[in-house]
Amino acid sequence: MKISYIYHTNHDTKSAHNNQIIHTCNALIKTGHEVTVFTAGGLREYAAKHDLTISFNVHQTTTLREISSIEQILYYFEAIWAGRSHDVIYTRDISFLKFLTLIPSSAYPPVVFEAHKC
Repeated sequence: MKISYIYHTNHDTKSAHNNQIIHTCNALIKTGHEVTVFTAGGLREYAAKHDLTISFNVHQTTTLREISSIEQILYYFEAIWAGRSHDVIYTRDISFLKFLTLIPSSAYPPVVFEAHKC
């Protein structure tokens, strides 16, 4: 199964969510799935700095890492478009779910939501 992991973040080092994203995606790869993380940047650098291995694809979006509404919306559109051939979207981003309510469900594959902060 081809999985798009969509989560808009600036990959700061103050929280553990980056570690969790990397470990989750690596685990999905081990079960035989093809995973692509769509990121506005910094994930490879974060992994290298924390001695973490990335076994999945990383798609660098053209958006900035800033957490502004406009950049976040552009990131979501770009990630959906780039992953349009994937079988499922995996996310832990509640803002992304809110964004999806604004576009037709035929524009993206089924979504799996991993709840953390709701």
